[in-house]
Amino acid sequence: MHTVLTRGNATVAYTLSVLACLTFCCFISTVFLDYRVPSNINTGKILVKNVPDYGASREKHDLGFITFDLETNLSTLFNWNVKQLFLFLTAEYRTNNNHLNEVVLWDKIILRGENTALDFKNINTKYYFWDDGNGLRSNKNITLYLSWNIIPNAGLLPTVKSIGSHVFVIYLAILFLAFVCTFAAEDCNPESDGKPICSERNNGMRFRNYWDPTKYWSCNDLKAISNGCQPSKLYDEKSQDCINWYDWVWSNPCPELSAGEIF
Repeated sequence: MHTVLTRGNATVAYTLSVLACLTFCCFISTVFLDYRVPSNINTGKILVKNVPDYGASREKHDLGFITFDLETNLSTLFNWNVKQLFLFLTAEYRTNNNHLNEVVLWDKIILRGENTALDFKNINTKYYFWDDGNGLRSNKNITLYLSWNIIPNAGLLPTVKSIGSHVFVIYLAILFLAFVCTFAAEDCNPESDGKPICSERNNGMRFRNYWDPTKYWSCNDLKAISNGCQPSKLYDEKSQDCINWYDWVWSNPCPELSAGEIF
């Protein structure tokens, strides 16, 4: 006679064997499917600035800013063995130092049952577009790709690249200094960084940094203090606040002098 423990062990072992076989059948039924679908990617605003990377060596590196449009339909990717998708947008380009550079700019998780028809317009990147040198300026081979990881119920986790890409060029945003005559006012020098001379009159006020739009000066306790804007924001002199980089417009550091003001 078999004991209760023996019968229980046989039942559990048989159940696990059946589950393992069903799991393998689930995996093999979808492993050879083509998970590629077309996508349409376009760029809107494109800008690159050469700024210090304070998170690393503090040397100046290229920092790209872009907005993009994305249109694709991922409904055909979901079958009975797919429970979610992990989407990510990458920028791939070549530089003199590296044969291939890959930077993840944006990502999104789509669960089963959620909307799979994506139609995004003028989307900001979620992550910084840093280069480890100066390889973004006038680079003609920067290509955007949409890819995704398939998260199955059972089986492999493949990384699939969509059909379609977008190539664009980033040009350096050059800030042209205004021409100022020799007899310009002493309190406005476009060749300087705009550091103010703090006094009781301007204590508590903010001032523009002529050299770096990601920073501004403030007079606190009669001392000029350099402040930095939040990520992806630049200082706006009119609003006296940091605004989104794509809303920021450069203006002359010093207003032009009228004929009556020239000695």
